[in-house]
Amino acid sequence: MHPRWLVFGFWAALAVAGGLFVALGVEHVRYPGFLELMEADSLQQIARIAAGRPAYPMPDGEFIALAYTPLYYFASAPLYSLLGDSFAGPRLVSFVAALASGLLLFRMAKRETGHAHLGALAAALFFAGYRIMDAWLTCALPDSLFLLMLLCGFWFLAYGTRGWHEAAWLLFFTLAFWTKQHGAFFFGFAVLYALFFRQNLWPRWTFLAGIVVGGPVLYFTLARWLGEGFVQQTLVVPGNWERSAFHSIKRTAFVLAEFLPFALLSSAVYLRTAFQRKPLRVAAPAWMMATALLATAATMTVAGSSNNHYIPFVALTCLTATLGINDLLKADVSPRLQWFLGLGLAGIQLVSSAVTYVALQLFPHHPVPAFVPEVAAMALISFAVLAAFRGSNGDTPEGTPAAPPRSGWGIAIVLILVAAQFATSQFRWKQQVADPTFASGLHRLRDELKNLDGPVVWLPYGRIPTELSGMTLETFPSTVALEDIVRQRNVQGTTAEQLAPFFDHVLSHDRLYVLSDERIEDTVVWNEVPVKWTLVRDCGRDYSSVRQITQHWFGGGSFPRYLYRMNPSPGVTYRSLSAR
Repeated sequence: MHPRWLVFGFWAALAVAGGLFVALGVEHVRYPGFLELMEADSLQQIARIAAGRPAYPMPDGEFIALAYTPLYYFASAPLYSLLGDSFAGPRLVSFVAALASGLLLFRMAKRETGHAHLGALAAALFFAGYRIMDAWLTCALPDSLFLLMLLCGFWFLAYGTRGWHEAAWLLFFTLAFWTKQHGAFFFGFAVLYALFFRQNLWPRWTFLAGIVVGGPVLYFTLARWLGEGFVQQTLVVPGNWERSAFHSIKRTAFVLAEFLPFALLSSAVYLRTAFQRKPLRVAAPAWMMATALLATAATMTVAGSSNNHYIPFVALTCLTATLGINDLLKADVSPRLQWFLGLGLAGIQLVSSAVTYVALQLFPHHPVPAFVPEVAAMALISFAVLAAFRGSNGDTPEGTPAAPPRSGWGIAIVLILVAAQFATSQFRWKQQVADPTFASGLHRLRDELKNLDGPVVWLPYGRIPTELSGMTLETFPSTVALEDIVRQRNVQGTTAEQLAPFFDHVLSHDRLYVLSDERIEDTVVWNEVPVKWTLVRDCGRDYSSVRQITQHWFGGGSFPRYLYRMNPSPGVTYRSLSAR
């Protein structure tokens, strides 16, 4: 049995971390502004589905679909219709999915360890890791639902004992693929696990058939119903993006060193023996974690990828870290394991210091978490003091051991690792919630926009919900969607053709105002529109409270600053200019 104070501590950690996450999620569901840039595209696609329009048209002047498969958009459409033109409905779907994911991690850890308080620790680590996963757990994007589908699939794959459980994991991995394309990686590794390490209730060929039917067969069967641009936007366009293994390596090294170092060391304690246990199917959590890391490494080769790709890996690392904590609590800490942990903490100190230094040199304007080496130093010093204290307490002259009990030594190490990971995961509340003056700033911005004598578009976003703007603004593809087209390689003619409707849509206006977070000459694609822009006003920080409130490691918190006017250009089209 574990000490009562330790059990209470793990439950208290869940109460604090879970409570903060719930409070933050409620704030985000209520917030009418942006949490993440791509929410505008997501809301536009959800609105199309709610109105009965095709979800994936070919790129046009008003909308270009992001490269996500459609399950999240269809799941959010009913709530969008119910709650109105706002982010509340889609964010509520994400928030509930994130809470359900935390519950599943709780159940997995409890099942693996036999202790509910260790389940509480796994869930607490997950909820406390919000900063690691940026805003994608609570914003109007597919990542939370994707994680939930994956965890449901893993649950039935690892613990299923009935025939319908086989159908369940095949179904959930199919749904994961239909939430985000790289669910295909997880589906493939799940099938490999079922083929080689699992006692199956169905014939093995059914799993291969399941991945073919749930993936390519269903993909091309539903393509026409989803819209003529479905294959184009979810397969062809991302297939043409530039890829770099170096991008994946440097970003993954940053995330591992700055966000998860102590959870990874705890996981390593579990992984040391996970694949030595018989039968091999008991190593399911290790298999899940490895799958998530490999899938992330593969998808992060795309230069435009963001930290949301790490969400499944972070969640499963919280699980394996808890299993490592369980191993430390139930087993003697041998001298070999003591050296392993000491070298691990020293390695964290060196690697986090090096990565932090390089990141600060290369990205001086980004919010790099420079405090991680300090946390690592405190953890290493604490471990060294404990090790020295234990070593100094040798046998008494009578031969009776005077050293602290080994169980106490394991608990001390657990406290160091858990406290250090929570300290590394912590986020600043003020950076994740609205500015207190948001309402007044938004009111002034609405007044300024209403006084303009022409339609307005707000960059870099595509579609602004009426709950935010208070009026119907002009709709264009977001800069992210436009950049998705531009980032294609070796398809210059096709790219120009795909962007032509956008340029024609801009040029069709006799007068157009552009409210932008950055100078229009620095805005992708918009800086190529063949018109003259007049800067009406540099608003400075007048509307800084109307900001994108989440802070990614690479920056964030942008707000509307520049107001431009497009001079009239009647009769001019992009195609007519190109023909010259």
